[in-house]
Amino acid sequence: MKHILVLGATSAIAQAFCRARATPGARFWLMGRNEARLRIVADDLMARGAAAADVRAIEPGNFSSLKTAVEEGFRVNGRFDLFLAAQGSLPSQDLCEGDPGLLSKFFQASAVDIMQAALLVADKFEHQGDGACVILGSVAGDRGRRTNYVYGAAKSALETFCEGLRQRLEPASPVILVKPGPVDTPMTAHLQKNALFSSPEKVAVAIMSAIQRRAAVVYAPFYWRWIMMLIKILPRRLVKRLRA
Repeated sequence: MKHILVLGATSAIAQAFCRARATPGARFWLMGRNEARLRIVADDLMARGAAAADVRAIEPGNFSSLKTAVEEGFRVNGRFDLFLAAQGSLPSQDLCEGDPGLLSKFFQASAVDIMQAALLVADKFEHQGDGACVILGSVAGDRGRRTNYVYGAAKSALETFCEGLRQRLEPASPVILVKPGPVDTPMTAHLQKNALFSSPEKVAVAIMSAIQRRAAVVYAPFYWRWIMMLIKILPRRLVKRLRA
């Protein structure tokens, strides 16, 4: 896969994935909210051997700017082999409960923008007859938890969206939902780390493996599949009592 379109290209996981794919001939179209940070990412990919790394700043909630950036990317590059959506943030649950108005801003950037971009890309992939779509979800979307149910709700919405998009695009174009456990990134810098935290590089490896296998849903690292399987079968009364 040489031509890669990325939404949320400044995320630590997206950067780790792109660095691994920055081989001779690789062309990147990097979209995100901060142009200065996007250019740092682009320069790094070029230094690693990429043939091109263009950047486009996207204003969250501005569909026109998103559509323009996606369509320009296809016009300049001709085609993309892969679309990676890694945009998102980890909101404060307490702040969202105290000010529900913050919810729409978070959902816009962490779910709606991603869905809109994926639909734009889906039209292009249908036209070209191939192309993989990879969307970054989270284990938090598997079950609501007292401490992060706003974040989990956005990730759960992405999973439902991916399920339908997969039915639309496959078998020509795989739609892969990657569900990491907690990852040591700037987004989680304020959280106390433990043995369950992974690294962006390990998630990037899981993404590459999922693409090769045309997997539908991938937990990263793999053991989160079994952890979440156990969590999902816990009785609701017990989960409510835990208030975790």
